[in-house]
Amino acid sequence: LVGAPIYIYTYYVITHFGKEYMSTASTNGAPDPSLLFRDTCDRATEMLPPTMLRHWTLWPAVHTLNFYYNPLHHRVLVQNLVLVGWSAYLSHLNNGGLLMTPEEEVEVA
Repeated sequence: LVGAPIYIYTYYVITHFGKEYMSTASTNGAPDPSLLFRDTCDRATEMLPPTMLRHWTLWPAVHTLNFYYNPLHHRVLVQNLVLVGWSAYLSHLNNGGLLMTPEEEVEVA
């Protein structure tokens, strides 16, 4: 209950800050890190509640099925496979995945 929000918030902050800092630095010179960090933290705070709802939907089901139906020697494999998908989903969200309309996604592609 405590680790997941900290992990997800930290993931959003670090990856978004790095992405925005590098893209701004390559186009406009060095950005103001404190302003960029504040914007990144605000964005992570905004994205955290819906992400946690999805987290609490997915992981209890994964763990329940994993512990009841998988043999002991396959449990880590199952968790790691689901974790790869979960990390891809977080990356998708952090890069504006569900913040675009379908029309905007077509324009980007």
